[in-house]
Amino acid sequence: NMYYNLSQHGNECGIHVDRNTVNTNLTCIIYLTDNWIADWHGQTNFYSNDEKNIIFSSIPFANDAVIFDSSIRHSVTPISKNCYNDRIILVLQLNLL
Repeated sequence: NMYYNLSQHGNECGIHVDRNTVNTNLTCIIYLTDNWIADWHGQTNFYSNDEKNIIFSSIPFANDAVIFDSSIRHSVTPISKNCYNDRIILVLQLNLL
């Protein structure tokens, strides 16, 4: 699967998995918004299985990418009201089998 995602201030994204499989699918997120400022938030957080700890966080700077097992729980932090840009990503979901 491949798709674009667009987020703006006011959009919510709860903690989720992309696929409920382990070691058979990868997700690749490529951040596409030019000139993103860290103070706008919108980072992708990755959680422990019990959702009590953030194990990694990725700020959506342009042309950065993050690749992870699709079964890892993750979410997007709310975007600041001071951000007037769209947070645009390209998502690739890859089957390893």
